[in-house]
Amino acid sequence: MANLWIAASDNNLPVIQALFATKAHTPNDRDQHGYTPMHAAASYSHIELLRYLVSEGGDVNITDDDGETPLFVVETKEAAKVLIEELGADWKHKNSQGVTAREKFEEEIEEDGEPLEAVVEYLKGLEDGESTVAQGLEDELKDAISDRANVRVAIESVPEMEEPDNEQIAERRRKVEELLQSDNPEEGIRRLVEEAVRLQLSEEARSSSSPRAVRQRVESEEDKD
Repeated sequence: MANLWIAASDNNLPVIQALFATKAHTPNDRDQHGYTPMHAAASYSHIELLRYLVSEGGDVNITDDDGETPLFVVETKEAAKVLIEELGADWKHKNSQGVTAREKFEEEIEEDGEPLEAVVEYLKGLEDGESTVAQGLEDELKDAISDRANVRVAIESVPEMEEPDNEQIAERRRKVEELLQSDNPEEGIRRLVEEAVRLQLSEEARSSSSPRAVRQRVESEEDKD
């Protein structure tokens, strides 16, 4: 019978399809070292075969006995890009030695002079990009925390209405706390602040137009005369 791993190394799709048709083999079959057809296809940069194997249930992050995924055996940037950007390989995965594919490739370049610079450069670009995004998210988080603090101060600084309704205040505070715990509370809290301010201004306007308030203003004007 034909050997599945040799067929994958040779990019022999008809043989692979015939073996799969027997139901005796899958893209995730391991040899005595945990090596799979996925690893073989990745190692020889058989990109279309990789796509086919994944469509047949191949695990792009399957590991061999060294804890290495197919990404660890690529030799071209193109294969690495397809594995990561199209098929979903985890480029941050570490093998049993505790190193990533990028770190392993750098060691192979240094020790054996392997021509893997393009792959290393590509993986480093992913790391640098993630670092930039992470910094941006950290900055946004700091801004959000600052905004929450400012909003909380604004809420607490809004004066309560005369003879306040305790239940109404408790409900407002409950809403504030819920918003502060949500993923994006700033806009909702700002609306709540605006509503509280409007209520306060409305109450002040009603108070200033009451008969008692009008009488007090008249008396005050008469005293001035």
